[in-house]
Amino acid sequence: MFTLIESAYKKMNLHAIDFFSAYTETNEMVSILIVDDEIEICLMLSKYLENFNIHTDYVTTVKDALASITLKYYDLFFIDLNLVEGSGYQVMEIIKETNLKSKIVVISAHDSEAYNAIEKGADIFIPKPFSTKNIYEALTTLHIIKP
Repeated sequence: MFTLIESAYKKMNLHAIDFFSAYTETNEMVSILIVDDEIEICLMLSKYLENFNIHTDYVTTVKDALASITLKYYDLFFIDLNLVEGSGYQVMEIIKETNLKSKIVVISAHDSEAYNAIEKGADIFIPKPFSTKNIYEALTTLHIIKP
């Protein structure tokens, strides 16, 4: 299970983030889909990821997430587990079936779901509320950006 290590933050100068474009191994810009029914979370994450010139899309429903997955390849997904009309687990299942190289970060207010989320395919679990430091560490851990 992914946990944030306080000493790692002290080793990183997170206030002086390098601004550069995140690219995949094939030199294409990294693309991220955010799935959360709280529009404020989607906007905050999108705005933060802009600092790294990462392309983001966001959706607020399982239905829209499934449609997006069929239309486009995403390198990374940020997924809330508890959505208004469904579960983030539904989205994770489809991702694992169709996007074998995609990474998944689960963001949820239900800390008790951390183990289950990892068991069902999440690469990282971040409890809500979270900070930009949490997101930065997830991006570096998954090699989306360089530390």
